[in-house]
Amino acid sequence: MLETIQSDFANAEGPFSNKEELLPERAAIEEVQPEDHLRFLTYGVMLDYNRNAAQLWRNCAELYRRDPTYFNEYEVLEKDVSDMQDMFEDIGFRYHQRDAKGWYDNSRIVTEEFGDWDQLLLDANYCAETLAEFIEDAGFKYLKGEKLKPFYCKVVHENIVTLDKIWTLEIPVDVHIRRLTQDIAGEELSDDEVREYWRERGREEDIDPMVVDGALWLIGNNWDDWGKVYWAHCRVLSDEVPSKDEDLKTLYPDVTEETKPLDEFERLPDKTLEALKRGHNT
Repeated sequence: MLETIQSDFANAEGPFSNKEELLPERAAIEEVQPEDHLRFLTYGVMLDYNRNAAQLWRNCAELYRRDPTYFNEYEVLEKDVSDMQDMFEDIGFRYHQRDAKGWYDNSRIVTEEFGDWDQLLLDANYCAETLAEFIEDAGFKYLKGEKLKPFYCKVVHENIVTLDKIWTLEIPVDVHIRRLTQDIAGEELSDDEVREYWRERGREEDIDPMVVDGALWLIGNNWDDWGKVYWAHCRVLSDEVPSKDEDLKTLYPDVTEETKPLDEFERLPDKTLEALKRGHNT
């Protein structure tokens, strides 16, 4: 099941054909100069909590359009925090006062402790485990959180430079990751058990972490649009189908590994497709 998802995601096929748009940070970074990618992603990820991710990255893109110096740690330190807060409020950042203050404080921390964001990666020897330790020990605001710290390392790994020991990091668990992992495992799992499940399986089967953080999140986040149907498609191809859904293979006997994702399901009568959506809601 995961082989199908990983292949589709890595090759931008099937429902992931517009992966750049489905992952909001990827869409936003298209407007950013390559030399600013690391800083743009760093400042954006540090605010990626308790808010709509798509809106956050639109805000970051707007800030970059208005004044790219907000994404240079040394130039940030030349700014007045109250002016930054006014800018953030005008753009529409959800917590404009706290966001601007954290933006400034983390700029100060990285310059004092490492010199700049590039040097932080170099000092960590491009190792995810060491990078996470440095983030924690330096006391970066928000980035050191249980969810954002591993997510930041994986965003760097996916978009900037390959990091060693990426599977030593905790898996960020949200409602989408939890639901789909429990469905694969066929049992209820705590968040810690979800993380352990992916640590073991990721290492054993060489699964890219972004399959979890990226592909599974996209499937869950787009559940009522295409996620539910795609999930059923992958189940039909898999030997991991939970017993409660064995009838999927009977219902769709013509689906094979050569079938393009979703194609077979898109050809089904509407009433059958609707029955699938209603009857196999995890």
